Amino acid sequence: MYIVTCSPLAKTFGKESLSYFSKTEVKEGSLVKIPLRVKSVGALVLEVRSLKEDKQEVKSDSFTLRK
Repeated sequence: MYIVTCSPLAKTFGKESLSYFSKTEVKEGSLVKIPLRVKSVGALVLEVRSLKEDKQEVKSDSFTLRK
């Protein structure tokens, strides 16, 4: 499992980046589709981290990640 940090390519979205779980490893700089509110939008992959390495950090976060 991987944690993928993406930057949505939607004009109306205000946040800089979002984090998602992924079963497959995605390369940084790739374009992917992510769920954003009620529709899917394109996003640029900024960072990919292994869940095994960041497991403790994810457990202590105050928010949840989406699949």
